[in-house]
Amino acid sequence: MMVLFGAALLLGVMFTTLFFEKNPGGNVPLFFFLVVAVGLFLTRLFSKKIEKSHVLLLVLALFFSFMVFVRSSMLLTFFNGVGTVLLLFIVVSSFSGQTIKKYVLGDFIRVVLLPVRFIKPFFDTLAEISVFRKNADDKNRYKEIVRGSFLALVVLFIFGLLFASADLVFQQILTNVFFFEVDPEVIARIVMSVIVGAFFIGAFGFMFRTEHKEIAPQSEWSRKFGDLEMKIVLGSMGGLFLLFIGLQLTYLFGGEAHLLSQGLTYTEYARRGFFELVVVALFSFAIILITERL
Repeated sequence: MMVLFGAALLLGVMFTTLFFEKNPGGNVPLFFFLVVAVGLFLTRLFSKKIEKSHVLLLVLALFFSFMVFVRSSMLLTFFNGVGTVLLLFIVVSSFSGQTIKKYVLGDFIRVVLLPVRFIKPFFDTLAEISVFRKNADDKNRYKEIVRGSFLALVVLFIFGLLFASADLVFQQILTNVFFFEVDPEVIARIVMSVIVGAFFIGAFGFMFRTEHKEIAPQSEWSRKFGDLEMKIVLGSMGGLFLLFIGLQLTYLFGGEAHLLSQGLTYTEYARRGFFELVVVALFSFAIILITERL
């Protein structure tokens, strides 16, 4: 799985290198050639079978990508790009078990939504990369930790923005911690590489993990989905709330001079952030309600 992970990140970096602030041209067929080459390499590595229909669709996809370089019309560029992506999606979709020869019209239409099916393989692949022991319970635990950490980051991001809007000191802390002088172009390149790399991790995981899943017996440790994940989310929320409440103690015991130093009066402090904290309370109630159900 480390090879799969590395190949996906390599494609993410190459995508950013070829397309960041560049118009489509020769970079399009070059990138899709790299995608096909990496895909064929992983197919051989994971002992997957390549059918004649796969070869035909890949040749057509490369042809359409090359036409982006030949034709300069924006409309033709768009259709050639869409055609290339859809043909590759059809090939990827066929790795789920159903051969292309048995596809009906509905199967080809559902190919458009194929990236949605990459989400679960993405998390499963990340969890599997983190596992160095073969114990099935450990693998399940790592998967739940990965899912819980991702959910916690989303929740902390939303609550952090609301708290920052409600409190000037908290806003200043977040600004000092997370916003420092860096080259915006470097950040943009990193973000683009990570997003594209994550997409290919999910796609390759969808294609190649099916034959390597270990069917393990049910163990005493096995738990329902959401148990460990929600503990991570609620624990992270508790830590954030504790930090925010701790900051409010400085207002309670700092006196009027402390408030004035922040540009606030007691009246403004009492009214500031009211609606943001109401939203926090509603979100908290919704999360607790979901936790109870899970």
